[in-house]
Amino acid sequence: MSTTSEKPTYRTSITELKKTLAGVEQYQKALRGELYHAFGPEMTWARRRSAIACKKYNAAEDPTRREQVAMWRDAIGDTTPLPPLAVTQEEDDALFKSDPLVEGPIRLDYGIHVTVGQDSFIGPDFTVLDTCRVTIGARVLIGPRDCGSRAGKGDQY
Repeated sequence: MSTTSEKPTYRTSITELKKTLAGVEQYQKALRGELYHAFGPEMTWARRRSAIACKKYNAAEDPTRREQVAMWRDAIGDTTPLPPLAVTQEEDDALFKSDPLVEGPIRLDYGIHVTVGQDSFIGPDFTVLDTCRVTIGARVLIGPRDCGSRAGKGDQY
């Protein structure tokens, strides 16, 4: 996405997305909690990328813990690499015991502004309007049909 004529795709890296958005004035206004125009091409694409990642997460049928963590990390733009595959399924699942457990369906506006601490649980039908940074701490339990709306100044839960 080196020029404005290039159309970003879902396969554009999270790093490239964040780099591109960093130069968008309306995006910077959103992060500061100011009024902004959300329908420029870069911000529209960022929301679309999030919608695709959430749809993939929600459509997964009986994913392994590794697959679930990978899809969650993709949805929130976390580029932390997964550890190497363990020998057994139980050993592999144990590698992710501290990662947040998130039950779908989920809906994230941008996704890339969401951080969830270790050992947290998020129930089904979780929605976050993350135009600003949304931080959910460690060992937090969030019930079903909860919504985090930060269409303004960033906050922590």
